[in-house]
Amino acid sequence: MTVEIQVGKSSYKISCQEAEKERIQSAAESINDKLNQLAKNLKISDEKMLLVMIALELEEELRSIREDKFSEEELFNSISDNIDNITSYINKLTHKIQNL
Repeated sequence: MTVEIQVGKSSYKISCQEAEKERIQSAAESINDKLNQLAKNLKISDEKMLLVMIALELEEELRSIREDKFSEEELFNSISDNIDNITSYINKLTHKIQNL
């Protein structure tokens, strides 16, 4: 199937699966909202420049999400290591108590 989206002053026909149609339309609406907001706030009318700025902003958001996710993974690994250390310590204590 083909879905037609409007980004700024241009229309684009995008091939997609039926299940992706709403997601693509929603993404286009979000980009349009960002484009209009930037144009209004910065008083820039050059759509190409605005789209580059949006792409840079979205890339920065993705990097931030990846870094946050990595930090959570590091935290999980640290907690897991601590649990392993505590388990080992408890096992050693249990062994000492049994040998008394």
